[in-house]
Amino acid sequence: MTEHKIVELIPQNNEEDYNMILPAFLSIWNDLEHHKFLTFTLQLFTKEMASSFFKHHLDQGCRYFAVIDDLKTIFALSVIKINNIESFDILGLGVRPEFKHKGIGGSLIKHAIDLAASLGFKAIDASVFADNTNMMRVLLSFNFMPIRINNHARADGIDLVVMKKYL
Repeated sequence: MTEHKIVELIPQNNEEDYNMILPAFLSIWNDLEHHKFLTFTLQLFTKEMASSFFKHHLDQGCRYFAVIDDLKTIFALSVIKINNIESFDILGLGVRPEFKHKGIGGSLIKHAIDLAASLGFKAIDASVFADNTNMMRVLLSFNFMPIRINNHARADGIDLVVMKKYL
């Protein structure tokens, strides 16, 4: 695999970032292999929904990070929500299926942990659906621990596990 780096995309203010992230987000978040792990409603994300997220993400406290190569191909995306009063949360993380199990998702988690620490947070939260055992294992490998279960959180009744790592 070619070398990759993690960059922040700011689609709310940058048209190039918007044009990069929109197709990647739709491809990753709607991929049938792991779509159910990235949505509460089990509905596919539309261009209009994603566009609305991107045009208002800074106002919501969200930041987008992408793993890209020199050709600006996006391998993976993470969505972080930062609320200086309440918490630092990993809201979503998706890796293109052909790049799974190569450490790319872990690099985004490590990046989020480092960012949280650099901003002075003492803990970081991540939410994962109970049937997403791969993500659960990755979070556990970074010493996240389950702190709460939101029963029947997804449209099909699957629970959401909230995990926390103290920094």
